[in-house]
Amino acid sequence: MIPSPKFWKLAFVAFFLSTIGDYFWHMVLFGEFYRVHLEAVNSGVPVSMSFSPFLLGLEVLMALASTHFVLGMSKSSKEAAGNGALLGLVATGAVNAVNHSFIVAWDLPLALIDTVFGILIGAIVGWCIFSLSKKN
Repeated sequence: MIPSPKFWKLAFVAFFLSTIGDYFWHMVLFGEFYRVHLEAVNSGVPVSMSFSPFLLGLEVLMALASTHFVLGMSKSSKEAAGNGALLGLVATGAVNAVNHSFIVAWDLPLALIDTVFGILIGAIVGWCIFSLSKKN
């Protein structure tokens, strides 16, 4: 199946929303929290919080996954928010569970705060793209 132009527009919206949300959460709202915790992970080496090409690539993949799964599985905006939250939980929860398991300094508060971010941004993105998909 070849995605429609509408799919690509909604995927772009998902990318934009998740990237802005990511920046606000990780740089503004909890920037100091992440900086301190990531310096501990890096054995005290100062951390430069920035958006790498790798992170932007991950944002693209998440936007495509969100658009595909949320639109394909949701019948209402409430259900879309729930499906987006579930996708956010699975994606960020898996990464944080692996990091917490293998990186000693990746403590539980860091894993939980980051997983909460995934759930919230997933719900917001899911709700927004579903709502926009219903507009002509």
